[in-house]
Amino acid sequence: MLVIKVWCLPTLSQEALLSLFKDIVAAVVAIEKLGVKSENEMLVLFPPDTMTYGLGKEVLVEVDGLPEVCWYPPNRFNMETDMKTVVNKHIPNANVIVHIRTTQ
Repeated sequence: MLVIKVWCLPTLSQEALLSLFKDIVAAVVAIEKLGVKSENEMLVLFPPDTMTYGLGKEVLVEVDGLPEVCWYPPNRFNMETDMKTVVNKHIPNANVIVHIRTTQ
């Protein structure tokens, strides 16, 4: 199962988090090679950070479980670019770092 964790988010309302969640799901579903059809086939987490200093300046997106077939360009590039685009839509000034790990 694909697991996406979005770290170091600034304080966001539940509505804003839901909107970000929906945009992440839509971006993943749009990558056909993944074979993910809905939010039920992935897990999206927004872990809290106990230190508020700097939240939202840099946001880390960890993608775990990317199938190996999707690791190579352009699929991996699409995942990185799409995640950066989605997060920057919601947090425009964030430096978004995407870290991807494939399934073994």
